[in-house]
Amino acid sequence: MSITVLPQLVEAESALSEQEAALMQQLADIQEQRKGLQTVIGMFDGSVVDNGQSAVVAAPIDEPVDDEDADADADADADEAEDEVVVEETVAAKLAKVTKAKSTARKAKLAKTRKAKTVKSAPVKKADGRSARWQRYVLDEHSQQRLQDVVVNVLNAKPKNSFKITDVMSAIFEDDMPKAQYLKARSRISNILSAGARDNEWYRGRGGTYSMSAKAVKG
Repeated sequence: MSITVLPQLVEAESALSEQEAALMQQLADIQEQRKGLQTVIGMFDGSVVDNGQSAVVAAPIDEPVDDEDADADADADADEAEDEVVVEETVAAKLAKVTKAKSTARKAKLAKTRKAKTVKSAPVKKADGRSARWQRYVLDEHSQQRLQDVVVNVLNAKPKNSFKITDVMSAIFEDDMPKAQYLKARSRISNILSAGARDNEWYRGRGGTYSMSAKAVKG
């Protein structure tokens, strides 16, 4: 039995020995890598680490600076800063100008749109006949009244009388009225008289007569 186990033990010992050698080699490699990393770290922080010891690095000695050189550098920095300020102010001014122009154009467009809407929506005032050219021939005593009101006043002035269209025309307009204007005015008076009779404001009789009295137009 001992003869059978011995080769196995020898083989196991040999395997462990090989593992030990491999681990030792890995440890050596790790130490070498660590040393390299320490060297690199020392290059960045100003010190070189060697075997756990930090090397002392001499502090840099400040060299004296000539006063004229310092003044020149200061002037250059001031000029550069001033140039930057000027550029910033110029850009800001241009932006403000563009913004103002856009705002003005927008306001003008809005005002134009509002004006167009106002003109479009404004109600059209219907003329009552006084806006025609024949209005200049209206007698002065009726010039400040609507034509409909003038007709009512003429009929009311003599409520028991009957009026033809020509009678009403003579009471409202001048005698020297041109024919073209006369015909337009006569048409307007005729329409007013017809509408009033239809609305029972006065009476209409035969032969185109009108009166405030029903008896007057029946005769």
